[in-house]
Order: sequence, then C-alpha cells, then structure tokens
Amino acid sequence: MLQQRIPSSTLPQIELDDHPARDEWAEFFQLLGRGEYRSSYQYGEAMRCLPGGRRVIRLMVKDSQTGVPLGVLQAVGRRRPLSRLQVGGSSGGGPIVLPNAAEKVEDVAKMLMDGLEEKARRSLASACTMH
Repeated sequence: MLQQRIPSSTLPQIELDDHPARDEWAEFFQLLGRGEYRSSYQYGEAMRCLPGGRRVIRLMVKDSQTGVPLGVLQAVGRRRPLSRLQVGGSSGGGPIVLPNAAEKVEDVAKMLMDGLEEKARRSLASACTMH
C-alpha cells in the first residue's frame, strides 16, 4: 500500500490508501451526496469484466486522524505492460474531492494524482490520459 502523508501545522494530516474497501468507497459517495457513475465501485468492476483484460486502480485520500475519506480517483487500463491508463471520459472519473475539504483540496488532488503516477510507473503504463 502506498503510504504518503502531508504534514501541516494548521491542516489535519492526510494519507493515501491504494486499496480502499468497497464500503469505504460507498461512504465517500454518501458523504458527497451525489453519484458519479463512472467513479462508482460497480462501474469499475464492470470495466474489469470487459474483454481485453482491464484493470482498475482505485485511490482514496483520508484524514489520517479520523479516517474520513476526502477524495477518490478511479482509473482503468489494460492488464498488459505498456498500456494506457484512462481517467475520466468513459473510463472512470476523478479526482473527486469532497466540498467540505475545500481548504485542502489541492493537497488531496495532488496526492491522488501522485499516487496514480506511481501506480502507472509501477505497471509500466506508456501513457495516462485525463478527460
């Protein structure tokens, strides 16, 4: 699991979870108060079942003190090396940050994007497209 923290004297610390559970994912969208079908857990699972061997990367940033989810990102790519990862469009959505995390939205979004970049590097992705 990728563990990154951003310390700050005025903001709570945040941490990246690169294997969030289904119930944590659902909790985030319950807190958000609206659905984002391309970022839903079910959408990712449906994409995983498509022919061609898709894989799903889910990242979540949480408040490290309370465990409350603050932002998520879901990306979809083919399983073979040197494939493309796609975020947004018809392949997933994000990053999505809770409105009440406004004072740390940049930190949350940056941690999600850095986590995706690290995952892409580890999987030898040739490109990452953001829609």
